[in-house]
This record gives sequence, C-alpha cells and structure tokens, in this order.
Amino acid sequence: MNSTNDIIVELTHTLSKKRQEHCISTSQYAILLAARYHHQFLETHKEDIINASLFHDTCREWNESALTHYISIHCVKIEEEEIHFPILLHAPVAATIMSEYEFLNKEYMKSAVRWHSLGSKEMGILGALLYCADFMEPKRVYLSDEKRTSLLTSASLEELTLRVVSLHMKHMKENGKEVATSTTDLYQFLMKNGTFR
Repeated sequence: MNSTNDIIVELTHTLSKKRQEHCISTSQYAILLAARYHHQFLETHKEDIINASLFHDTCREWNESALTHYISIHCVKIEEEEIHFPILLHAPVAATIMSEYEFLNKEYMKSAVRWHSLGSKEMGILGALLYCADFMEPKRVYLSDEKRTSLLTSASLEELTLRVVSLHMKHMKENGKEVATSTTDLYQFLMKNGTFR
C-alpha cells in the first residue's frame, strides 16, 4: 500500500461492508472535527488524518486467536485490560502493522490508531480526533442526532474528548466492565485541563 486509495481497496478485501462504511465515515468525521477544532492541524496533516482514520479498524474482524498470536510473535506491548478483552487487541495490532508502510509509519499516526479504543493522554491531537470520530460518526446508531449535536457544542477538542470519555466510562460501568487504566488516566488528564499536542 502506498496511498489512501490503497487503504480503501485493502478494506474491501479484509472487512465487511458495514465495517468498511464505518471506517470511511470515521475518516470523514475526523476531518469535520479537525475543521471545527484544529483548522491549522487540518491544513498540515489532512492526508494523515484521513489515512489513520481509514486504517484504524483494519484488524477489527480478525478472530481473537489471530490477534493474540500476532501480539505474541511480534512482542507487542499491551494493557492489562486488553488481555482480558482480546477484541481490543485490534488497535495495537493495526498500529504495529502500520510500520510496514512508509506513508503510515509515523509515530503520531500509529499512536492515534493504537489508542483509538481505550483513549490515552499520550494520543495527541490526531488521536483525540480519531477517538472522538470513532465514537461519534453518524453510522453509530447508539448515539442520537441530538446527543451528537450536543457534543459538538464543546468549545475545544479537549472538552469534546472529556465528554466522550465520560460517556465511555459510564457505559463501561453500567455494563459491569472495568475501565482501562489508560482511559482513567485520560479522564484525569483532561479534568486537570491537559491539552493535546
């Protein structure tokens, strides 16, 4: 792969139609969020925003044994929570695969994909855009148009991310699931007025 078009072709070979549409919608929504909250970042990083967002779920439909095998043979560092819920491994696996392609092999792009599920205070501007876009894109039926519109009243990307991570944590707790350490750290970072770089 060498281009955005190559990623789209790859998605058609590896993902279901529904997941393909989600990846495309996420990339479009990440651009929308960048235009709203970080116009200068958009001007200088548009192609990388699109490519990271398209690529983020490329391993989402791998089965658990394939994900755990990849993690094992490539010695990929993972979080404790990802061990207990192997489907979460699709994020670190995809981020590691990005190293194989020159146009995706950028640390801030890999970090964004790495943390798009759990969130992290280290994920940077691109990571925050992807984290929020993945949660908010219009094909996500769990989020009403009213709630999506309300989230977009956030004054900054950090405020938006705080609201999204709060919803994520609430959902996890209501379903009796443990909130990941990186998610909690992100929440605390934002509550202390941390900013993405």
